Amino acid sequence: MGVDTALRVTANMAEDRMGKKLSVDEIKSLLAAEIARIMEPVARPLPIYPKTPQVGLGVGVNGSAKPQQSASWPANSAPPVRTLYRCG
Repeated sequence: MGVDTALRVTANMAEDRMGKKLSVDEIKSLLAAEIARIMEPVARPLPIYPKTPQVGLGVGVNGSAKPQQSASWPANSAPPVRTLYRCG
């Protein structure tokens, strides 16, 4: 997410909530809903080709659980696929 998008997300999350105390769960829920709203128009399933090698790239800041999240991608595909996993 770029700076402009991050500014819009935080502005939308703050709308009608300035000065109010929110729980961590409420903030996570607001953030998830806002990101889903942004991604919904462009989201589409990733095609899995059983006979062709494919490469997935995960990008994120330090401490954002990239290895744990990307390790779950193959198990969540239908049908499950074999993988060679590399972090670096």
